Amino acid sequence: MQEEISEIIDDVIKDQNPWHFNKDDWFYYDGALGDVIRAENDGLYEPPKFYHYLKKILLNEFYNKGELRGIIVIRGPRRVGKTATLKYLIKDLIDIGINTRSLIYLSLDDERLLFDFNRKKILRSVLSEIIYRFREYKPLLIILDEVTFYRGWARALKNLIDEGVISRGVAVIATGSYSLELSSARSELSGRYGTFGEMVGGDVLFYPRRYVEIAESFLKQKGFNNFISIRLGSKAKRLGVLEYLAGYQTEANGRRYGYENKINEIVSKFYDDLHALFKIYMFSGGYPKAFYESIIAQKTYNEPKVGDARYRYDIYDLLVSDSRKFGLDPSIIEKILMNIIYPSFMISKNNNMLENSINIKNFYKYLTYLEASGLFMRLSSITSREDINSKSKIVNTSTKYQKFIVCDPAVFISSYCCSREVTNIHNYMKKMFQKKPELKQLLFEAIVLSHLRYIPLRKPFRNISFISESGNEVTDGVLWYINYKDELIVIPIEVKTNATSNIGKIISTANEIEKQYGLRKLVVVSDSSDFINEENFVVIPIELFLLIF
Repeated sequence: MQEEISEIIDDVIKDQNPWHFNKDDWFYYDGALGDVIRAENDGLYEPPKFYHYLKKILLNEFYNKGELRGIIVIRGPRRVGKTATLKYLIKDLIDIGINTRSLIYLSLDDERLLFDFNRKKILRSVLSEIIYRFREYKPLLIILDEVTFYRGWARALKNLIDEGVISRGVAVIATGSYSLELSSARSELSGRYGTFGEMVGGDVLFYPRRYVEIAESFLKQKGFNNFISIRLGSKAKRLGVLEYLAGYQTEANGRRYGYENKINEIVSKFYDDLHALFKIYMFSGGYPKAFYESIIAQKTYNEPKVGDARYRYDIYDLLVSDSRKFGLDPSIIEKILMNIIYPSFMISKNNNMLENSINIKNFYKYLTYLEASGLFMRLSSITSREDINSKSKIVNTSTKYQKFIVCDPAVFISSYCCSREVTNIHNYMKKMFQKKPELKQLLFEAIVLSHLRYIPLRKPFRNISFISESGNEVTDGVLWYINYKDELIVIPIEVKTNATSNIGKIISTANEIEKQYGLRKLVVVSDSSDFINEENFVVIPIELFLLIF
């Protein structure tokens, strides 16, 4: 057995860790990283925000001090760039002088490991041997990619922590695609993330790129990143802008921090660029390859376009086929995806469009699988003024009426079109958005509501909901959290295409929520460039609103 394990390690290290063998240009030929490097060379790549956070931890605490140990779990959908980001991190660490042999990458997708790694004792033995073999190169970072489908991985890591094998100067980053399985792993790893893992709370989310990350990648050559860093700045400053929009900042503070001037400056200097990017983002979502493909198509054919393969192979097929690994029937997943005909819609306990269309007893097991991917979510509702208690800082919600949200535009397009065997998907959806304006409106709504989960607080008390009266929707969304001053912030949000031609309706809604729910100001997110700030409502372009998150 030991000889077999040693051979496995030799083969995997040779094939998956080319930087160990003085291959300086390894990243050009790496399947995950090659496209990233080419995009970077074209000035079209900026690492996601989590990359900068993780690099700071590794350099400031792990490699420089050499004291930390433990595990970080990174979870998020497949094909959103987890592997590319971690390999980019490896390249960056090597470039600044970190010993190549202190960086170990192990993909559990490797077919040679598939059978053996399903037996947890083998995984435990392989990791033990790797840590022993490379002990002289501590601090030692081991990246375990795509652990989700391998039974016992969390227990193997737990045992290695308990046995002291993952000791001072040894850190493991484990990635997985579905929080469904990873959530159960939390109980295995509870209290054992170690000093390394505890710095990020044990596990972190890596979802499709936010709109602001797309903008930072594709507009940095125009000075966008520095401009926004100065205007919007830190997390606290961005929250300040959000609270100003929602009426939680005084006019004096507004003048002192120049919130309105900052918004107008961004509109004046970058709105056209941001608007053009958003029109691409509507089709590519936060999937880096899809967006990069669109930009290249724009340069080549003067029209951005996402190819069918990005929708089918990167999203739809994975969602369907991966379900089998959790004991689910892929054909039922296909039926559920076919019945997601809008990117945002209301459901109730007595009228669940998805459940009624499938009519299976264990429907919620399938729904949980979809939500666990991080690509779908359900929002509960606020139904009365008593649900919001500013004194006790509590907001109560009901699940009687809920909203189902598709959290990325490319995921909605993929689900809608691939389940119907549509081809030439990009052009088909362009026509659909023109033919059905309400579909575009609901896509905007889904984009905005899904971005609320990225509120820039490290450990927020947060929730996303909407206001419903007897099943009738009053606001598209509500965001609430406890801010740095220990205040309960409750922000009602409406998403409106053609908002400026619907001011009467906006005023009516703003008056209703102020009177019935005691909320200060309605934030209306619009598809126009107009910024309108009135006493009890504000209208802000969607491209600017999304920069906050």
